[in-house]
Amino acid sequence: MKKAQMLRFLFWTIVGLAIFIPACALGSKLLAYSTQKDDPYKTLLSNIEKIAAVSGSATSETLYIDKGTAILIFPDGVKEIRLEGKEALVIKVTVTIEKPVNCKGGACVCGCTKFDGSWSTPIETSANMECVESECSNFLYQVSGMCKIENGEYGVESDTNFECKSGVYIGREVKAKLGGGFLTGSKKIVDTKSPERRSVRIENIGDSVYICENPDPSKGCMP
Repeated sequence: MKKAQMLRFLFWTIVGLAIFIPACALGSKLLAYSTQKDDPYKTLLSNIEKIAAVSGSATSETLYIDKGTAILIFPDGVKEIRLEGKEALVIKVTVTIEKPVNCKGGACVCGCTKFDGSWSTPIETSANMECVESECSNFLYQVSGMCKIENGEYGVESDTNFECKSGVYIGREVKAKLGGGFLTGSKKIVDTKSPERRSVRIENIGDSVYICENPDPSKGCMP
């Protein structure tokens, strides 16, 4: 009798484990998918199209930016993104990012996952950057905006306060090589440290789409 009970117990234990273990594996996989971060570039494109369809509309969204990557916005007619700043109120620092070749015409928005470029010598007063791995989309309507990167604001640490003079840069800790001579290694072009989670505003003003991180209280994202 006891032997039969023992065998029955072992049988149902094995059956229970056979159901429980796969269920746990499936639950773990579903949890991983549910917490996975969306592609910031595709998320932004989707919202641009929605806002462009309704004049006067606006939305805010959260983008997760990986280190060394950036969202680049080239308005129609703009060939490069240009950021300017000053160190110690004296030295002008300029960073330029060339328009990728897969921007065919009109306004263009790119998700750049790899950069190449270097600082000038003998001191780092300018950096010329190229996006060597990117996914880009072109638009028949204007897509523009503004950007300001300020040390101590919104979790950003930077040696210089930068402002976009053309195009829009929403990036995180992108590096450029130190130029020539005895200098080796690399230095970040804009921010030395910044948060992964970024809040972005998208607005339709006069049937043009404007994008920025920190909108102006009066002008919004218009440059």
